[in-house]
Amino acid sequence: MKLKTFLATGAGIIIAYATIFLVEMLGMNLFPSDEKFKPTNLEDLKRLIENIPVMALMIIALGHGLAIFLAGVTVNKIEPNSIVGYLVIFLLLLFGTISNLYMIPHPIWFVVTDVAVFSAGALAGWKLLKWTN
Repeated sequence: MKLKTFLATGAGIIIAYATIFLVEMLGMNLFPSDEKFKPTNLEDLKRLIENIPVMALMIIALGHGLAIFLAGVTVNKIEPNSIVGYLVIFLLLLFGTISNLYMIPHPIWFVVTDVAVFSAGALAGWKLLKWTN
């Protein structure tokens, strides 16, 4: 792997996770929870997901799609031929999304929406890459 590809991959990962963090913080500020919970307690997270407003869940799904798309934009700006770098980011975010959906019970509509929005963002990010290698 070339240094530029490695840097593009690292930057894409940072951008993706920063996007998810910022969008989820935005959602928490727009739709604050009345419940006190510890993010490390699985029972608290389950109770939170059951009571979270629909728009807050939609913001989370949009954040996942935006994160993978912005990762693609970042990779494309640094190293347009970095298909491997984008795939690494895609697999990391896909694993994170699926494990989150598996570990914390979510409504079925959210699971479908989250996967669909993530897939759309991933496809849009993939389309940005230059296929010259």
